[in-house]
Amino acid sequence: VIVFSYFFYMLGAQGADYLETPKDGFGYKVGFAILRWTVTMLKLVILGGVFGFCLGLGNGLPQKSIIGPVLGLIAIVLLVFLPAGYHGTNDVFETDLENSGTHSEWSSLGNLLPFFGIVLVLLQIKNIFDFMIPHFEPTKWYKIVDGIAGSSTKMAYRSKQAGIFKINQLVKNAHDLHKLDEKAQERSLLKQSSAVGQGSNDGSTSHKSSKAIALQNYADQVDELEEVGGLVWSVKEYFSGRMAGTEGIWLPSRLLAANAIQFFAIIICITSPSVTFRDLIEAIYPTTLPETVIFSESCFTTFDYDDCYFPFQDRGFYAGVGVCRDVSFEGPECYPLFQPLNGTDGLDGLIGSTCDSLLSAFAVVEAQVTDKLLGANCSDILGAAREFASEKAIDLDITEAEAVATINQCYGINSMTAEDIEKFNEWFTGDPRFPEITNETLSFCEDVRDLVKTDAFSELAPGFEDDAFEAFKMCMDAYGSIAMESPCKNSLFTPTEEIFAYEKNYGGEDDFCVSFISACYIDIYNPTRATCVIGESDDNLYQFQGPSCKNYPEIGNTLNYYEEVILPQQVSIMSFFPEKWMLILTAVVSIVTGSLVAIITASAYIPSAIHTVLKFRCGVIPSLKDPYFLKYRKNLVNQTYMIGAMFWGLIVTTAMVTILVAIVVFLLVYPPTRRYVIGIAAQVLGIVVTILLRTVLCMFFLKTAYAGFYRKMPAFANAFMFCIECWNM
Repeated sequence: VIVFSYFFYMLGAQGADYLETPKDGFGYKVGFAILRWTVTMLKLVILGGVFGFCLGLGNGLPQKSIIGPVLGLIAIVLLVFLPAGYHGTNDVFETDLENSGTHSEWSSLGNLLPFFGIVLVLLQIKNIFDFMIPHFEPTKWYKIVDGIAGSSTKMAYRSKQAGIFKINQLVKNAHDLHKLDEKAQERSLLKQSSAVGQGSNDGSTSHKSSKAIALQNYADQVDELEEVGGLVWSVKEYFSGRMAGTEGIWLPSRLLAANAIQFFAIIICITSPSVTFRDLIEAIYPTTLPETVIFSESCFTTFDYDDCYFPFQDRGFYAGVGVCRDVSFEGPECYPLFQPLNGTDGLDGLIGSTCDSLLSAFAVVEAQVTDKLLGANCSDILGAAREFASEKAIDLDITEAEAVATINQCYGINSMTAEDIEKFNEWFTGDPRFPEITNETLSFCEDVRDLVKTDAFSELAPGFEDDAFEAFKMCMDAYGSIAMESPCKNSLFTPTEEIFAYEKNYGGEDDFCVSFISACYIDIYNPTRATCVIGESDDNLYQFQGPSCKNYPEIGNTLNYYEEVILPQQVSIMSFFPEKWMLILTAVVSIVTGSLVAIITASAYIPSAIHTVLKFRCGVIPSLKDPYFLKYRKNLVNQTYMIGAMFWGLIVTTAMVTILVAIVVFLLVYPPTRRYVIGIAAQVLGIVVTILLRTVLCMFFLKTAYAGFYRKMPAFANAFMFCIECWNM
């Protein structure tokens, strides 16, 4: 428990990042590395010492004062419960892992801290009971708490029981050694009578002395061995307490803690390669578009082909994407599926400037406005609306930004149908960013619309106010704001998972066109509509699919360009890529094998330690006479490597086995290398079979031609040995 809490703190340890960045010289880099690691190790030592000392208070035996458990409870609150609910950051450690970026994937570990804190609290409550009520009658729950207590608490009395048991066993063995064993005595007399040539056993055992009987029993038993069980027996005997009460075997708490950490590491050994293989497979084989219309009430997205622009379409070159205005998000879960796009560098590298592409999608609107008003454009129309907002801001004693926001928001509301408003209120209930649209709101926005329609364009287009207002609506549909800001000035958004967008005139399974949604500029006043890049997913372009896709000219031209120009190049490249099932099989076999190795390795430590102790007790492993005794005595500090070596040893071993098995399996299933692997495997199997054949022949030969070290058939033995010698060459 203490180790886990310490591990959680050290995940967010800042290291020595605040130190000055080293210069380019080798000497500077060496000095900086020494300083950095020294600071890191000091933090490890200080934090480890504080945790070990504070959380271990009150766990001594026997309890001489109640102060220790009370201080231990305070330490549990400060070091375990507090970081679970309060996320802090300082120069030493960081417990706000969720927002740290580097260790955000470990943030869920903080949820385990309260559980471990409860375990520590129960142990301290037990210690308080032990102090206040020394002869307290243990209950079922008390025994459970006692079962997870430290080894010093549990083993204090069991070591005494083991001492009593050993004394009793010593007395029993001494008694049995002087006790007459009739069968053993009978065997000994038969041997004696056979040695002196007597044919009968007329000796009497009643006249043998106790010393003679003891010597005889010792001679009969000196070569006998005591067998012990394996892994299951060791674990069962140790954790049941029988081994502690009979053999006095006391494994250190550090070994048990390290073994527990190993089983925690097994989770890492399983999840890490699983995530790695999943990301690799998804990167090589991304999500494909559906082959039918999948309607979802939580989020269903449509686009209008007539409002789409395809970059470079006027040059006969198609980038593989389209930029569509007025993309519709239907469903309460659409908006939460988007997150801010950190940058457009990746998308820029695929389609050119993302911002220019989004602005080019509005060029069609600009042309339509120019035709409608004989030379005016959106800049003129929306500029007149901004001037109107500025004048009204002065009249109403509000800021210009508030007036602009009011016009923008009311335009978005006025463009909604009654059904849209009902859905909007349902989808965004309780979201302070999007207040509920009430009847009062509708009435107010209608008044705002009428004012804009009658007063905003009287100077720009006198006598043509209605046409100017229609142009205003066209411009607002494109830009979403009279401020006419570039889409890239505000945050672009990208979906956190794949979102399919269907052309809005879909008719059924045989009449639809679907694509992926990439980056979007979402209308901040109406989050159910956006201007989005479609046709791209995970850096894969030309993502359009459906029976009716080629019915739309520019989408059809995009797909034709892909089939005629891009696809032949991709086919030649993709021919070298393995099939998806090959990677899945490689992942499954390697992860399962690595997991089994990790479980077997972690399960073997406690039985191995028990067997080592038993061998040491019986003299199989020497103590003072061991040639390495002086070396052991000088390196007592090596025991501190145990927890780290067991944890990282398991991680490294599992990783190496997983990687090795993955390489072998992949080479075996990957067509270009399969024939070489099969050829090598065939040769190896051939060698193994011949070695087995030679072993069988040697077994029959030794029984036939030899008696021990002596040749019964010298000529045959010499000939066979010469043949085997030639074989071994």
